[in-house]
Amino acid sequence: MNALDVQSGATVAVFGTGAVGLAAVMAAKVRGAGIIIGVDTNAGRLELAKELGATHVVNSSGVELVGKIEAACQSQGLMYGVDTTGVPRVIEHMVHCLGPLGKALTLGAPPPESKVQIDVLSHLAKGRQYIGCNQGNSVANQMVPYLIDQHRRGRFPLERLVKTYDIDNFQIAIEDAKAGNCIKPVILWSNGKRPLQ
Repeated sequence: MNALDVQSGATVAVFGTGAVGLAAVMAAKVRGAGIIIGVDTNAGRLELAKELGATHVVNSSGVELVGKIEAACQSQGLMYGVDTTGVPRVIEHMVHCLGPLGKALTLGAPPPESKVQIDVLSHLAKGRQYIGCNQGNSVANQMVPYLIDQHRRGRFPLERLVKTYDIDNFQIAIEDAKAGNCIKPVILWSNGKRPLQ
């Protein structure tokens, strides 16, 4: 949200609700976005997105995505789009969903040499922007204390993204992550074992 400079009352869509996408949902809420849309194919992650601040969710499996986003934005149009998937087709949909003067960025890294197709005339006519972003375009010694402060105030509940597993259950952690049953599995070495022992 830092790189997009999301303003209070804005419409924001986050494409992909893994760890980075859910953090973007929370950040949009902290910035005061009026409509926050989580977009994903995993129903469990979309439910968590609602709990963390999404006002709307769209399961993008087999739906006409642009129409769903436009309906959620009502008459405002989509002001900001955040892609956390790195999937070229998702990026194309995100840019197409932008309203006049809308701005979008990709946080998820696409495969090398990936290309996206954008309707240039529509992009120009609507004054849309698709910008590059690296680490949120932030200065770490300013952003990290800010995020810690937001967490302490209960406005950025990162612990909701983490599920811990004992080292003996690492395979379950992997399976849960693949199935979308947890967002960020963390392995604990609480049984006294040390890595590489």
